[in-house]
Amino acid sequence: ALIGIATGPADTGLQFRAVLGLGAFPPSRSVDRRLARIAYTHNDDRWFHTALSLTISQPDLLVSEWFESNQSDRTLLREYSELVGKTKDSAAITRMIHSAIERDPVEQFACVSGVAAGLRQRGSSIVDVVDKEQMDAVFDLASSWAKPSMFADLADRLLAIDVLQYTSSWPQASLLLDLARNDTEQTVRIRAVQALARQSAAPIGPGLIEDFSSQTPAIRLAIIATMLANQRRTEQLLAAIENGVVSPLEIDPGRARQLMNSHDPEIKARAQKLLAVETPADRQEVLKKYHDCLTYKSDPLRGQDVFKQTCVQCHRIGTLGVDVAPDISDSRTKTPEQLLVSILDPNRAIDNNYFSYTILDT
Repeated sequence: ALIGIATGPADTGLQFRAVLGLGAFPPSRSVDRRLARIAYTHNDDRWFHTALSLTISQPDLLVSEWFESNQSDRTLLREYSELVGKTKDSAAITRMIHSAIERDPVEQFACVSGVAAGLRQRGSSIVDVVDKEQMDAVFDLASSWAKPSMFADLADRLLAIDVLQYTSSWPQASLLLDLARNDTEQTVRIRAVQALARQSAAPIGPGLIEDFSSQTPAIRLAIIATMLANQRRTEQLLAAIENGVVSPLEIDPGRARQLMNSHDPEIKARAQKLLAVETPADRQEVLKKYHDCLTYKSDPLRGQDVFKQTCVQCHRIGTLGVDVAPDISDSRTKTPEQLLVSILDPNRAIDNNYFSYTILDT
């Protein structure tokens, strides 16, 4: 009865509940096939596709149906390809990649990047599962599409860059480094920097740090994350801070704590020396003065009223306020002590996107 409701002309909400209900039964390829056939009759219904993702046991059928019915939503293709990667079913993955290689290049990139992401979440790598000759062909194609061109679509370039993060070829990785440093599109540069996080070639760290001070705040944030992705680049980043190339204020409090508690004794010692934040004496005095407030009974509703009166002009939490000042939505997960510090000593942790700059025209 459930499969009939799920695949029939029922109300969309009823279909959604029926698809979820099927997940309670043992996996069945015949049921999966019927679900795959109706998957793309709800392209705009994200909840329906979420239900399918949770229920279907053989997601390669969803990808096959995508190809056979000539769909165009590449976001769905990538999502379902990621599900296939999570299964670690090498036979299904090989069949799917073989089918993808015969398709439009961008469809190849969506499929390959999805599978690779799924495999990575399961502790595996696409280059260990898919035939090397096939992957080399995909990487070569992605390299040509990632480059700037008057005919290149930005979304297609980003998909190509997503694929290149899995290459082990230095010429292809060096293309990512060139894009990260020189492309005219900030979105491309950020994606290339992020893709380099999976690479380990020696020139990457120095190449990213060289022009660090001239980058936008968003790019600098991405560079910091990529530098911290392995030990060698972490050491290079700390050296850049020691040499004044990178300001210690570029390291957000969370990453600073991570470095100062590193399992590597040398990194830990260097980080504690470079990144320890001393609270100004006047702020220490204010924090001490108001510390007794932590013993008072809290009232979230009164706090909401105060937020509406004094904070919504700049800050946003949920549906209240505007995104002008730094994001404080994480206040709901902070301890009372952390909240007190954030209110009375807000400069202790400033998002890099909200530093102010003074430009001198000489």
